[in-house]
Parts: sequence; structure tokens; C-alpha cells
Amino acid sequence: MIESQYRILFLHGGQTDFLLAPGDILTGEPEVKTTQAADVFTPIGAAFGECAAKGGAVTTMSWSVVRQHASHAALRNYLAWASASFPGNVSGTLRVATGGGAMWEISGVVFMTSATALRIPCSGFQTVTSVSVQGGAITLLPGGAFILPKPDPLLFRNTEATGANGMEKWLEVGFIACDEMGLSGSAATGWADVNHLLRLTLERSENLTAWTHGEFADCAGSPVKNSDGTHTYWARSPFPMDSKIKTGSVVFCSTNYQDSRNNPLTSLTISGVVQALPGFPYTMAADAARLQADLRAYGWAGATVTANSATDWTITILGVNMTTYLSTHKVYWPGYLTADMFGAMTNTSNGLLAFGNWKNSAGVRTYVDKQFARQGLTLISP
Repeated sequence: MIESQYRILFLHGGQTDFLLAPGDILTGEPEVKTTQAADVFTPIGAAFGECAAKGGAVTTMSWSVVRQHASHAALRNYLAWASASFPGNVSGTLRVATGGGAMWEISGVVFMTSATALRIPCSGFQTVTSVSVQGGAITLLPGGAFILPKPDPLLFRNTEATGANGMEKWLEVGFIACDEMGLSGSAATGWADVNHLLRLTLERSENLTAWTHGEFADCAGSPVKNSDGTHTYWARSPFPMDSKIKTGSVVFCSTNYQDSRNNPLTSLTISGVVQALPGFPYTMAADAARLQADLRAYGWAGATVTANSATDWTITILGVNMTTYLSTHKVYWPGYLTADMFGAMTNTSNGLLAFGNWKNSAGVRTYVDKQFARQGLTLISP
């Protein structure tokens, strides 16, 4: 048995069936054969006869793949499923790519046989599926050979640049592709190869659950020519990792950090500046209204303080302007010790840091501290 170096697809009626993938186990190399009929004339006494092609050549391809199953029941189910899924009464195009880079198509293909049987002898629960197809012309696809990229061959870099919105930091994502792929397109639309078979895309997420397409933009100067016959394609996230000039709201929320010892509140720092409020200390929840009034009188119009208990309260301050990347926003209480992961009382709790919702001077969300990227590879329908 050998490991497959082929990727075989059957394209029909706007549908794509994946028949064989690299890494599948084969009983031998797939066989590709082209035959045609001919008229043969052999004159008596002649040293050689003559042949004349009748035309109407056909191309056949066949292979046998070994599948491993989890149990006897799964094996028996697969026997029935393989027979029921036989693509009968349809014709289409067989598209083949090899690990060596060659690609070809066989047009007007129909399935002649697809036979699945228990593999005997075998270790575990194995079946052998033998497939043969027959079609018309076989066409070697133009554009030369290329190697498909590995999954997620992504590069990452953090850049800093001064622009219309001041100094900002950006997440940029890149990948390397060989020149023979002849990629065309952009980060927003994806890149298609020279044969228009595959499209590479970049996807973005902030939580590894929801992924979006078309948000990245091409970096200036991309793609970058390398010295080894490849180019590096760079794309930039639409949201800055941080901006020196930004405006937003600062929120202190005790919901995920509830402890009755987090009282009274003894001081407050916004953007690294201590707020000289007249009423310290403030005890939650009794002094919530007084703290809100003092914040507004101090100049934070629209500030709100809500409190349901000593351990459940929220302070929101609007219209905070910043001109530096990092600045402290923290509310303080008298410090006390807490246990570390080994049970030793070594950690000091003396306050709560805020989270913020920020926009740069152009109104674009910034200070996006969690951004992820992955590469997509999709088949372009013929």
C-alpha cells in the first residue's frame, strides 16, 4: 500500500464531490489510460500493416483506496453508504492534482464502477473501494506546476505608523506563495491562482468563534518579491491594535471580581491622573449616588454609578480623551492579601482596572487587543 499524492474532485451540476485526498491509503498508483479505435490493414506479404485512427478516443482512470473504520458496525454501514452514494446517471469533469504539481482534467466523465468490500486480511476494520471512471479528452492545465500551501502558513507582525489619525499600532498578516501560482486579487476579495481553480482568503476573528471575510486590506508594497521564486503577501487588519489619540468610555465593573473587602473606594485614577473628588472614601452601595454626583461635578458629564450591593457595582465615565498608548484607569480600595496558586498569601488586592471602548480620531474602533487570523482555501466552481 502507498500514501496518496493525489487530490481528485468530481465536478457536476454545480456540485463538487471530493473523491481522493493526499494522505489517503491506496493499494497502488492510480492508472490513467487513453484508448481509441483504429482501422487496421495488413496486406498479404507486406512487412508491415497500416493503421488509421477512427477517432473517438476515451480516457479512463481507476484507483483503489483503503478506509479504516471504528468498528464492525461502522464498517458495515460504510459498505451500504458507499453503494448508495454511487454518482449514477450524471456526467461531469474529473479534476486531478498531484503532489508533484501537475494538474489535469478529464471531460465528459461518468462513473463506470464503484465497488466497496471488506479488506481481507487486515488489521482493524478496513474496506477497499475500487473506482473507475471513463471520459473524453484529458487536458493538462496551463500555467505550470505549483505546490499548494500548507494549512495556515501565516506570518504575523506588529507595525507602528503615523497617519492621518496620529501614531497607531497595527496587526498585519502575511503568507508566502510561489510565483508559479500566479496569484491575482486582493486581501479584500481573496487571491485566485493562474488556473482559476483555487481562491486563498484571509479571515479575521476576535473570539475564535465568529469569523469574517473581506476585512483585511493590502499593505503598501505587497506582495514583496523574495529571492527564492516566491512572493510574500501582507494584509492589515481594519482595526488598530492601539492608537495614541483616542476617545472613549471607561468602565469599572465588579461583576467578575466580587469580594466584600473591596470597600470603601479610596481613590480613582483616569488616564494616569488622580481624580481629586471631594467625597472619598465611597462605600458601595450606600454612596453610589454621591459618587455619581461628585464625578459629574468634577467635569465628567454623563458619568454613571450603579450599585446593587457591596460586591455588585459599575462605574462608567464617558468622553475620556487619551494621547498615549498606555495609561492607568483604576479605582482603589484598602489593600489586602489573597492566596496564590500554591495557597500562599502573597497576592495583594488594592483596586480594579477598567476596560474601555475606544475610537480613534476617524471614529474607527481601536485598542482591539484580541485579533486572530486564519487562511481559507476554497475551490472555484468551474
